Amino acid sequence: MNETIKNMGLLVVDVQKGLFYQKTPVYKEKELLCYINHLIDIARTNQLPIIFIQHSNKGILKEGCDGWNLHPELKPLEHEPIILKSNASAFNDTILNKLLVKKNINKLFVVGLTTHGCVKVTCTDALKLGYDVTLVSDAHSSFSEKAAQLIETWNKKLLDKGIKLISTNKLISVLNGNK
Repeated sequence: MNETIKNMGLLVVDVQKGLFYQKTPVYKEKELLCYINHLIDIARTNQLPIIFIQHSNKGILKEGCDGWNLHPELKPLEHEPIILKSNASAFNDTILNKLLVKKNINKLFVVGLTTHGCVKVTCTDALKLGYDVTLVSDAHSSFSEKAAQLIETWNKKLLDKGIKLISTNKLISVLNGNK
């Protein structure tokens, strides 16, 4: 393992089928899925732990329904954990924090859906818990008509709160050992 990525993990938040079935499509859907899958591939190559987060609610993400499933372009490996949640934060009432402690992960890279919902809350809760949090600035999105603006706004707001930002290409370079 590349020493510069020791103690790091990739969180893939709520990339589920139902969120792609909304009246307003996920902003830059194809690019988002491409970026996330590229990061997953690079993480696997570098033995970086990947943790998938899967939300459930009483609507389109009802556990067991088709929309609740992870997007078919995501293909978690058998050993990669999937954390189930029913709150916005991946840390609230889940085993995520215990899992990260057990795996000695203290630096998180976050990608997924939705920018102004679960991604935002997961990032801020991780920061409150003492994690070094980096949001991949072009690998999170929303199905809002104002998605581009939301992404820009929340990238800035989260940066102001102490969450780092990195682009997909820059993160790939870091994971491949280039500074």
